[in-house]
Amino acid sequence: MKISAKTRNALIPCAIIVPVIAVLLYFCMAVEREPLTPGEMLEKNKWTREELVDGISRCLSPQAHRGKRREVLSHLKKYMDKYSNEERRKIRTEAMCKAMNNSLDQLRVVDSDTRKKMIDVIHKRAEKNYQKVVNMSQKDKEKIKQRLNSDEGRAITAEANRIMTSRLTPDERRDFAPITKIWLKTLDRL
Repeated sequence: MKISAKTRNALIPCAIIVPVIAVLLYFCMAVEREPLTPGEMLEKNKWTREELVDGISRCLSPQAHRGKRREVLSHLKKYMDKYSNEERRKIRTEAMCKAMNNSLDQLRVVDSDTRKKMIDVIHKRAEKNYQKVVNMSQKDKEKIKQRLNSDEGRAITAEANRIMTSRLTPDERRDFAPITKIWLKTLDRL
């Protein structure tokens, strides 16, 4: 069968457009969307499990907007309540792991001065948390111990240890050694 010149002229643009549209659709589906701002998170009323993990992990990240962190976490907690205790534990554990991995990835891509500043901030926060624990009542310390000894606390601790031993380079371990000492000293005070 022979195709007329008129039909061929109409098919050529279609033959070009269809693959271009297919590639564009692929990129639209494959590329991650820009994360929501704290304000957008507070306005959102439907959350999938994966979105909850992502949202919580972003709130736990040191780079999170500190002024809205509690408000956003409280908002997300309402949507987590529809899940079982076990599933909520898994969501929180996944979110914590994702936050640790993302923070490490971010730390690795910044220049050395910015990296030093970020580590200094983490160090200061560790010292501040230590002072909080020192000044806590025994009742509050017991609550923290119970959370650390829960299935969720043990899972998060195991994942943090895994990240520290498997993902950190020797130089990163050296940089984090003073912070780790403060964390251990804090745990001893509980």
